[in-house]
Parts: sequence; C-alpha cells; structure tokens
Amino acid sequence: MSGAEECDWGAMNADTEYGGCTTKCFAGPFCGDGIVNGPEECDQCVQNGKIDGPDGCSLGCTKPHYCGDGVPDSDRGEECDFGALNGQTLDLYLNPTNDPSGVVYCTADCMIPMCCVY
Repeated sequence: MSGAEECDWGAMNADTEYGGCTTKCFAGPFCGDGIVNGPEECDQCVQNGKIDGPDGCSLGCTKPHYCGDGVPDSDRGEECDFGALNGQTLDLYLNPTNDPSGVVYCTADCMIPMCCVY
C-alpha cells in the first residue's frame, strides 16, 4: 500500500467483492459501513450490536432476536414467543378472542403463564 490507499490486493482488487478491496484501493462494502449490502440483513454502522429489539442490528449485520419476534429463544430466557400474539387472549386455534374460554398462552414477556404449564 502507498499514499492514501486503505488496501491493495493487487490483481484480486474488485469493485463488487463484499468485504474486499476496490480497484481504487479502498475498502469495498462490508458489515459496519452503514449500507445494507452483500449478505447483510441490516447495517447501522457504529450502532451495530448496541440496540436490542426490532430496531437493532447485530455486530454481524443480522437482525437480533428478541421477545416478540416469533422465535422462542431459550438461551435468552424465553419460554415461548408468539410474536404479535404475545400477551393476547387466544382461542384453541391461536386466534385472538374476547371469549371467556380464551387463554393467554404466552405472556408479553415471552413466559408461559401458570394456567398453561402441563
């Protein structure tokens, strides 16, 4: 490398290579550049990994898991996760209902209520 070059891979420089070095010797698209590109689901630049929930983005530029995303993550302490249906009274087919026979199967904080532990 010389002068203002960020990188120089010689003949391997390519303008379209994710995580590579461009033909002008500057870093190509990468996770953390603030632009969603390549295999990324999100990219919030220096905010990656700092915001949890639906508005966050992991250090690896993927959407983070959180209570309410519809994926029960036992490693995060979730016992259940019905997404937008968390905390709602549901019928036997898991449709929202006002019927007194309805049950909250998964609380808003992704826990199985005592009524539903068998």
